[in-house]
Amino acid sequence: MDVLGEALAPNLNLFDYHIGFDAPDDDGRLLCMSYLFDLRMKLKDLHTMNPDDALCGKDGFCNYIYSHGLGHPYRIQLFSELSAYKKVDAIGKHLNNTPCLIPREAEDWLAGSVLLKKPYKFSIACENSWYRRYTTEKIITSFLACTVPVYWGNPLVEEEYNPKAFINCHRYSSLKEVVAEIKRIDEDEALWKAMMAEPRRLPWQIEREQEKKDKFNAELMKIFTSPVEHVRKRGDGLWMNNYRNFFTDKMTMKKEDDRKKLKSALKEWNKRLFPRF
Repeated sequence: MDVLGEALAPNLNLFDYHIGFDAPDDDGRLLCMSYLFDLRMKLKDLHTMNPDDALCGKDGFCNYIYSHGLGHPYRIQLFSELSAYKKVDAIGKHLNNTPCLIPREAEDWLAGSVLLKKPYKFSIACENSWYRRYTTEKIITSFLACTVPVYWGNPLVEEEYNPKAFINCHRYSSLKEVVAEIKRIDEDEALWKAMMAEPRRLPWQIEREQEKKDKFNAELMKIFTSPVEHVRKRGDGLWMNNYRNFFTDKMTMKKEDDRKKLKSALKEWNKRLFPRF
């Protein structure tokens, strides 16, 4: 079984099942992960908050909290474009321009990131990748801090969260349009409060999430309580076995040589499949 918390497509030649962000398949081999279910459920309590209370004490404009710059360039570009309008506080290690009182290595980083975001009206909540259904905790912690998330990453994010409660960068044709929308809301207190008054998740989204979690638990229970021969899904034969053996051997490489050897391994495998090219 393959379990991934990042934006990577499943490789069902190597594994019988995959737990990740991809939609379930007809054969039951793709299980949709719901590891953020309990954290998302906390968003229900925010709907009763008075927007005036949410705005109280917010003396910061926008935060940017990332430990490295290896993610998709969109979020760095967003930081740059938005900083031309007003200072964006980079609290993490990447592009740092503001002291961080809670280190990334803190025991409860999720709670810590909420505290760091609380003094701000907006939070840059961009994923490290563009990938369908890949939504992590970044938008949730931004909601919990009573900020307006500026989200990018999962183009289907509005299936999970109320589009009136955050700024979905996927709705805009350029970064300049995104910044213009942030500026419009920033300069109109009533607009910001209206977004804060919106439920972060709609009833149908919460209901569907519960259904997904129940289905996931049932499928997982079935897999681990059934005889192996009944739940085995991988194929067996010449190319599938060669493929698995090939990548199993390559995955035992020492870390310092991983990149060079894996690149070479992929070229070698490509030559095996397409000897004429």
